[in-house]
Amino acid sequence: MSELTSSTKQAYNDVLIDLVESEITDYLSLQEGYLTYTEQLLSANELSALMPKHVQTGWFMYNDAFLLQPKHEVTRLLEGEWSDSDSSFRVRYMSDNQFYVTQYIQSGEQNAIFRDVQVKGRSPIHTLTYRLWWQVLADGETRSFGQQLIGMEQ
Repeated sequence: MSELTSSTKQAYNDVLIDLVESEITDYLSLQEGYLTYTEQLLSANELSALMPKHVQTGWFMYNDAFLLQPKHEVTRLLEGEWSDSDSSFRVRYMSDNQFYVTQYIQSGEQNAIFRDVQVKGRSPIHTLTYRLWWQVLADGETRSFGQQLIGMEQ
């Protein structure tokens, strides 16, 4: 990772303060990276084709259950997140037969900074690890643009 200038550190710090409500002084926890994402509205049939049969890291909230593996029937899915190697997905039920899907892919040019954070949960999930992303704009300003599920401990 290249050395951050003091003005860049301050810009990153300002963004982080807004998001985590505490001053971040450990700039080594900030890393440069790359992230592209796509957003689309899918039908239940399209989502079924996209959904994995088994995931290593993920959670799924159905209208009748909270599960760590997806059900075959997506029409009852309210929200879910899962990841594999360099990509992750976030799904939200929008309306009858419509699901909003965001796919995050770690590829492309270095265009961002990120920081991994751990969120404590309740059983059956003890800890979720999210990667928080900020886009670095041409003028040196930063803008929050992603929250990517990357790990989970049970």
